[in-house]
Amino acid sequence: GMLPTGEDFEAKLLEFRTKAKAWNYTSEVLSDSSYENMIGFIDGKLRYVTIRIRSTMARDTPYSKGIEIRDLLQGWTDARVTEMPESLKSMKYHAYGIFSQYDLASELLAGLFSGCAIAAPMAFLVLLASTTNLIVAVYAVLSVACIVFCVLGFCKSAMDWDLGIGEAIAGVIVIGYSVDYVVHLAHIYCEAKYHGCHTREERAEFA
Repeated sequence: GMLPTGEDFEAKLLEFRTKAKAWNYTSEVLSDSSYENMIGFIDGKLRYVTIRIRSTMARDTPYSKGIEIRDLLQGWTDARVTEMPESLKSMKYHAYGIFSQYDLASELLAGLFSGCAIAAPMAFLVLLASTTNLIVAVYAVLSVACIVFCVLGFCKSAMDWDLGIGEAIAGVIVIGYSVDYVVHLAHIYCEAKYHGCHTREERAEFA
């Protein structure tokens, strides 16, 4: 027969929400669906409807690929919203917190790169002040950069890990440890001459 419209549609939808069994209309993957939660009536009025979809995207999809999927879905949603009536322009999407993890990863990665940009000149100034030797300070900063690049490069080339939340946090830690180690090593190298070490080999061994 004819599909109900207007108030008749809401009445039929409310009846469906109350009486229908979700497992009769969903796949095994979405078998935990509950129409009580998916179709929202507040004070007898239809306020929201949730439409669940099945995706091939894995929960552990790395940041570089997941962000593309999120942006693709965002673009599709924005395109549909522009064609909808005013009552449906509030359409939103979510993935049970998975996409929010990509936002967190994006901020952490931005923090990692900005941290590198700040740490490099600051480390150079600290090294220059502690060693009073321009050449040693330059070599020390290059050593820090090589340590960071080698560790993150190993994660990508050998482990095939993309940059994400864990890698961004680890990158910040690596910068801190490498600067700490190199500062002490460079400082003792320069101080070795006051302890009877005059050749480069002796100072390096003393450090």
